[in-house]
Amino acid sequence: MSDLAGNFYNAWSEVFQKPEKRLYCSWHVDKSWRRKVAELIPSQQLQAHIYAVLKTLQFETNEPKFRKLLQDFLTFLTDEAPVFLEYFHTFYVQNDKTALWATCIGTVANTNMFAESFHRVLKKCLFQQETKQTCRQLASCSAETGKGQNSGAFN
Repeated sequence: MSDLAGNFYNAWSEVFQKPEKRLYCSWHVDKSWRRKVAELIPSQQLQAHIYAVLKTLQFETNEPKFRKLLQDFLTFLTDEAPVFLEYFHTFYVQNDKTALWATCIGTVANTNMFAESFHRVLKKCLFQQETKQTCRQLASCSAETGKGQNSGAFN
C-alpha cells in the first residue's frame, strides 16, 4: 500500500524486495479526487455527480460491471468535463492503473492503526521529529526498526 507518489514505493522496493502488488491507499485516492474535482470542474452540481461516480467505481466489486461503468464514465467525461477526463485517464486509467485503486481488480488498501503507529514512531522517535528525511532514509530505518518490532514498541 502506498500513497499516490512513487517516492515511498520506490524506496521500499529498493530496500526490501519489490512487492508482488502495488495498491494505492484509498484515503489518498479520495483526497486526490476531491481536490481535482473541485479544481477542474466549475459546476458544483457536476462536481457532486462526478465524485459520486468515482466512489461507485472505486468500490464496485464486480469487474464486468466496473468495466462497463468506467467506459460509460469516460464517455460522459468526454462531453461534460474533458479537462477532468485528461487528468483521470492519465493518473488512474491508462497503463492499467485501475488495478491500483479499483476494488474489483486490486484490493482497496485502507491504512490501519498499526501502520499509522509505525509511521509515527519512525518520524518522531527515530528522526527526533525532523521531517526533512528522504524516503530512502525512512525505508532504510524501517528495515532496521522492523527487526525489533516484536519488542512491543509499536503496540
